[in-house]
Amino acid sequence: MSPAAVRRLAGAALLATALVLVAWKGRGALAAGGPGVALLGAVVLPVILLAAGVLDDRVRAGRIASLVLPFYAAGFLTEAMAAPAGRTWAAAGAFATALAFATVIAWVRRARNS
Repeated sequence: MSPAAVRRLAGAALLATALVLVAWKGRGALAAGGPGVALLGAVVLPVILLAAGVLDDRVRAGRIASLVLPFYAAGFLTEAMAAPAGRTWAAAGAFATALAFATVIAWVRRARNS
């Protein structure tokens, strides 16, 4: 797989992580009003900005993403254990985050070596 393909897959996985967050928590955030939407935006915005950086071929964004993504994975896994009703969404988010982490690491390593 070429470095460009790995980079595109990493960007898509980061966007999938953001999409899962919005789809899962969006309705509750809208019901909570302004503070809920602001909190959801504060959680989703870093992932979207990192995805934009990775898709723009900025290795530094990939390095930052590799430091940030484990916290998102921990949040998804904790939610999967704590709230059985949201287990499906949490599993989807954990999968998207794990895919994003693996592909970001692969892309950053290839970019560093070339």
